[in-house]
Amino acid sequence: MIDEYDVVVGGGSLAGCAAAINFGRRGFRVAVLEAHRDPAFYKRLCTHLIQPTALPAVQRLGLDTAIEAAGGVRMHTSFWTPAGWAHESDVADLGRHGYILRRSVLDPLIREMAAATPGVDLVLGAKVRQLHRSGERIDGVVTHIDGAERIVRGRLVVGADGVNSRIAEAASLSARLSPNRRASYFAYFRNVPIPEGNFRVWLMPPDALGLINSDDGLTLVSMLVDKQRVSDLLAGREDYFRRRFAELPDPPDLSRAERVSDIIGTKDRPNVTRRRIVRPGLALVGDAALAADPLRGVGCGWAIEGAEWLADATSDALASGEPGSLDAALRRYQRRHRRQLWPQQAVFNRNSRQAAPPPPVRKLLATAAADSYVAERFWPVIQRTASAKTLLTWRVFAAMRRAGGGRLHGWRIPEPTTSPSSRSELFIDQIE
Repeated sequence: MIDEYDVVVGGGSLAGCAAAINFGRRGFRVAVLEAHRDPAFYKRLCTHLIQPTALPAVQRLGLDTAIEAAGGVRMHTSFWTPAGWAHESDVADLGRHGYILRRSVLDPLIREMAAATPGVDLVLGAKVRQLHRSGERIDGVVTHIDGAERIVRGRLVVGADGVNSRIAEAASLSARLSPNRRASYFAYFRNVPIPEGNFRVWLMPPDALGLINSDDGLTLVSMLVDKQRVSDLLAGREDYFRRRFAELPDPPDLSRAERVSDIIGTKDRPNVTRRRIVRPGLALVGDAALAADPLRGVGCGWAIEGAEWLADATSDALASGEPGSLDAALRRYQRRHRRQLWPQQAVFNRNSRQAAPPPPVRKLLATAAADSYVAERFWPVIQRTASAKTLLTWRVFAAMRRAGGGRLHGWRIPEPTTSPSSRSELFIDQIE
């Protein structure tokens, strides 16, 4: 049996559904093939931040209205520094904000939006086994649905099947892995007070600990720890979480906090960069194209933005029906993806191997906690809504110079550990 579509999307999570909505609203017939049968399934290994830089793409989808109706929280970040707290909320008129919504709510929400979009067919329980080709051109996929093999053809195939993408492998789009020295674990708690902002981060090199107020009155308690400490964390379970947070400067009060989820995470999550993310007739989006350090919290936003860039770049060519025009459009999408995300990924790849950000960055962060002029320029850069070049002013350098080294004494940087390994598969550890 052969099904014919304009666009075939492999993967029904954020990137795949965002792509389907964008193409469907342009009048194309779209098939979203998702291996899971449960429409409420969600990505468990994700701390569900949508960074402010993705807000225009979120609004264009109308996803912002749906997120807020579902109880999503507008994100405002606070960093602890040896000079005190740096609060994003202290800086007025930033113009953008992020969103916080649990993936257990967000994933089904956007999947429902995709299924309701005219022209989009959401097919659950559809496992993509291989790509279908016409000569050198990819023109569909071979999928198994209810035990039967079906060919689903389309002029464009979109690989949105995650960091361990089978579609990328089948298309010979190889990945470069960059090791990450930190492991990532988190759990949801209730009754965790956060006095200011709703996303608090303590950078305690080489670790980073965070509290994220989310929907339904829950708080995500997250911990990125040096891999040498994972055995202690797994042995200590919840007690380890509570002890580490109690040891923080200006610690949160967890005395009334009640854990309401499992503690889950992964010991090894390398950053994944693919030099090429397109082939004739095929493009990758989301984690299938690029997966960054979870400390940065950019994956959800990048998935939604990338889906928009792909639809913007290729819709006219798809409508024309010319394969050559479509391939040229795919290359334009690839160039934009590189231009927008690779500079950030290069920084993430370097920093994820290091115990702490470089001294100038640490000094800048501490200065932003004490100087309003620096804060006004610092936070848009952190939001990735302004270039880091906006920090290159004499007043910023003068403020950092006045801050001196004394404000960095609270950041005690340990000796480097042995180099972490990289793996191509993510393994989730679950602690009851």
